[in-house]
Amino acid sequence: MRQGEILGLKWENIDFEQETIYVAHTKTGRPRKLPMNEPLEVELRSVKQDASSEEHVFSYARTGLKLTTFRHAWEGACSAAKISGLRFHDLRHTFATRLRSKGVHEMDIMSLLGHTTLQMTSRYTHAMPENLRTAVDSLGHTNPGRVVRFKRKSAAGSSDPSATADGTDFMMRESRVSNSAPRSRELGTGTDGN
Repeated sequence: MRQGEILGLKWENIDFEQETIYVAHTKTGRPRKLPMNEPLEVELRSVKQDASSEEHVFSYARTGLKLTTFRHAWEGACSAAKISGLRFHDLRHTFATRLRSKGVHEMDIMSLLGHTTLQMTSRYTHAMPENLRTAVDSLGHTNPGRVVRFKRKSAAGSSDPSATADGTDFMMRESRVSNSAPRSRELGTGTDGN
């Protein structure tokens, strides 16, 4: 969630029964419902105590007024953790990147972040070197069977790497074996090609 969305939350937006948070006021103007994980639910229950549903989740203890920023608390937490240069917004990037590394689909990440386009979400997900290594290594754990390479010569005599065993060109999907083949076989559609 964005900082403004967090600070705008009221207890009426937290549904402990459904384990969801309803974000009514968003940057995009599109409300959304987010699932809560167990650690968040436990923490929110401990903070709620006897607060009324109209109260803000994050408010000043003495006055009950809504917080407009938690910059000092954030800076204090970063200092205590010996972290420098970390902005609160960076947590959105971390959230998106960790979800992606766990195999969560980009559309789901887009919804959770409240983005309207995958292009924006792609700016938040970052490749992690260990995941790239795992992806490449996973190819070594498959049993591809017998690998057969085909080389076809074009009329000019040069090799054509796009030709396949059945004489079909991956790029053009046109038969190179026979021009008399039915059109439906050429397209691989099983129809008359129209």
